[in-house]
Amino acid sequence: MAFPSPTDRRWMWAVAGFAAGLSTGLLLPALWGPTGEPTVEVVPGAPGGEGGEVGSATAAAKEAVADDPPTAPAVAAAGAAVAGAPASPAAADASAAEDGVTAAPPPAPVARSPPTVRISSLTLYPIKSCAGVSVPSATVSSRGFVNDRAFLIVDFTGRFLTQRKLPRLALLTPTVRVEPPSPMGPGGDVLVLAAPGVAPLDVPVTPVAGGGKGRPPPVEVVVWRDTVAAVDQGDAAAAWLAAFLEQPGVRLVRMANDARRPVGPGFTNGPPGAFQVAFADRYPWLLASEASLADLNDRMAAEAAAITAAAAEPVAAPVFDMRRFRPNVVVAAADGPDAAPLPPWVEDTWKRLSVGAPTAAAAAATDGGAADAATPVVFRVAEPCDRCKVPTLRPDEGAFDAPAVADVYHRTMDKTRRVGSKVMFGMNLVCDSAVGATVSVGDIVSVEAAPNGDANGGD
Repeated sequence: MAFPSPTDRRWMWAVAGFAAGLSTGLLLPALWGPTGEPTVEVVPGAPGGEGGEVGSATAAAKEAVADDPPTAPAVAAAGAAVAGAPASPAAADASAAEDGVTAAPPPAPVARSPPTVRISSLTLYPIKSCAGVSVPSATVSSRGFVNDRAFLIVDFTGRFLTQRKLPRLALLTPTVRVEPPSPMGPGGDVLVLAAPGVAPLDVPVTPVAGGGKGRPPPVEVVVWRDTVAAVDQGDAAAAWLAAFLEQPGVRLVRMANDARRPVGPGFTNGPPGAFQVAFADRYPWLLASEASLADLNDRMAAEAAAITAAAAEPVAAPVFDMRRFRPNVVVAAADGPDAAPLPPWVEDTWKRLSVGAPTAAAAAATDGGAADAATPVVFRVAEPCDRCKVPTLRPDEGAFDAPAVADVYHRTMDKTRRVGSKVMFGMNLVCDSAVGATVSVGDIVSVEAAPNGDANGGD
């Protein structure tokens, strides 16, 4: 057997070098992303936190291409030139077909299922700034849920009163009872006023002002900068409220049926005045998340510990329940051992919510039957809700937290939830569904996030 001559050995080394280059060219697309940067997965952080990167690429490799990253076509062309292969996936498939080889399909991306969201509680507040009432279901009206913030307590000038000035309002629990018609009367709504230490009062609701016997004259009341037509609910209610609140001259009113109070301008993608609100501050619905509240409580505990470590006396960490933020709709992750947790503050990125939409499993189980007939109730996220001092009020006592305890809340919110001059908790909503639509506790919520994942995903 003859050994290769020196000339033949030089040719063998040349072929080996070419093969190495071919191998390197084929590996480039696996090691580099479409922009020429090392392939990493970016994990976004919650507001007030930080995201991170995971993957095999190093920070040094990222920095090497950060100043002048090549474009995706340039990377593909460079890889093809080294490998002697077609410059695009389509060309590669055509080339393989010409050679009688079937190209293997690219691996499917790994699907990441978002956590299944459900409504965990619904709350109505018949009188603005009074205690809320938990309900199993709620019906959409043109101004919010039916019987939510339909009534208002005003001073002798007609200006609205809230817990900011009268913290005892937190102890007043109003409910609405519907009386059927009978020989004793026409029936209708009855507002029941209840509070600790006093006998409850039934207030037959007067829905319309003027124009008939026993109807009070129309009045105008002021809510923030809005002047709104209302109906006074009588002297008995006024006397009961004045005694309990220790505030003479107060009156109870109901928004007039024909009153119009538009929501705050912007963020609703509709003509001016298209969305109405009752006596709520700006928007007819407020949504909050159990996960976000839990995270806030954890952060307040850490803040209190830090203050205590730096001070001579310990500072108690407040533990808030959801009543302090007064939402209508509270969401949580779906139940079950396989349910994914709901990340705190993820609602900041939500744009639209479809409540009660049939799940894929339900649709499959009915084979396109009853599940397809279900019509979801669609809400749109308008903007985040900025907070005042009311969350520092203890709802069971009708009194504000001690200054040192309230300071823990304010410090925590300043560090983690500040946007400009305001701090945010919860998301304001408007509704795109028709009046009469109903949502219930336990309903599944399908979420559409803003395309860029930014906060305030509303239109």
